[in-house]
Amino acid sequence: MTWTAYEQGRLAVDRRDYEAARSLLREAGDDPAAMLLLGQLVGAGLGGPADPAQKQAWYERAAELGSAEAAYDLGAIHAGAQRYATGLSWYLRAAELGDAGGLRMAGVMHATGQGVPADDGEAERLLLAAAAGDVPEAAFDLGALHAYRRDDPVEAARWYLEAAKQDEDLARGTWRRWFRAYGSRRPAARGPGRCWASSSPSISASRSPAPSCWRPPTRTRRRSVHWRSCTPRAPRSFVTRLGRRH
Repeated sequence: MTWTAYEQGRLAVDRRDYEAARSLLREAGDDPAAMLLLGQLVGAGLGGPADPAQKQAWYERAAELGSAEAAYDLGAIHAGAQRYATGLSWYLRAAELGDAGGLRMAGVMHATGQGVPADDGEAERLLLAAAAGDVPEAAFDLGALHAYRRDDPVEAARWYLEAAKQDEDLARGTWRRWFRAYGSRRPAARGPGRCWASSSPSISASRSPAPSCWRPPTRTRRRSVHWRSCTPRAPRSFVTRLGRRH
């Protein structure tokens, strides 16, 4: 059995021989998975000095060769640095490459006006497409849209329940949020510049230039967003996704 350079690089990572892993992954040629993994190592400073610019370059090469995960992570990198228009374009590219999570992120950015003018209609279209692609967080976001933008508790409850059915972690906060909005009172009208959930803790709301905030609960799993600051999260640690192919 012959091992490819990429496979040998993964084995080197498993042994924590990161310097050898970098060398092997560079030998893998035009393998987008190898480029993605190499970018993760470079970004984490394993096997050599950390170099964010070089990490981004490897991600871009991987995305150009068809890696949806690399495109998604580039979206998170740029959006996290408040380069929203560029981040949005990479999220949409991730969606084109088959990552429905990119549709979800693009939908939330349309809802918050990050990189584009706020547009609830387009946000709903993108979130519906993401939900159809089995992204449970998109169903939760649709619940938030109907609860706080459309003032429609019935439709909000339907989407919150759908999210809870798909993901038990989401279920923990779904109904609590619905009852917070509708249990004792209907949501007050919110104009531009007002946040959906004023009771939610804020890390740095001033970072967002959006005309309004979208604040579902903070999530830490892949394809999720820290919406407390209305800013997409950075890509998750490479340690949890080594060698993942698209």
